[in-house]
Amino acid sequence: MPIGTFRGERTIAVFPGTDPAVADQLRRVELVLKGEGDAVLTDGGIPYEGHANRRGEALTMDVLAINGVNIDRQPAGTSRTLTFAVSADGTITYDKVRLKRVVGG
Repeated sequence: MPIGTFRGERTIAVFPGTDPAVADQLRRVELVLKGEGDAVLTDGGIPYEGHANRRGEALTMDVLAINGVNIDRQPAGTSRTLTFAVSADGTITYDKVRLKRVVGG
């Protein structure tokens, strides 16, 4: 299982005049994987907390909370599992976003 911080960006358009810091947060996708399997995916500023497991090139995350709210209190139909692809070069892909390991992360 890869351990560390992985970061990438979505290509999205924002309204003219949008604060650059807000635009950066909306574009950023970050995955933090810890040794005990704990994981946090932050996508567009929204944190998804859970537990990650790897099988071959696939990495799955069982979501336990979204934005600090237990998954059981989320609306019906909310995905409880997120899927990632792990490449031989160490990058991770999530929802068409390529995440690269952050040095020192």
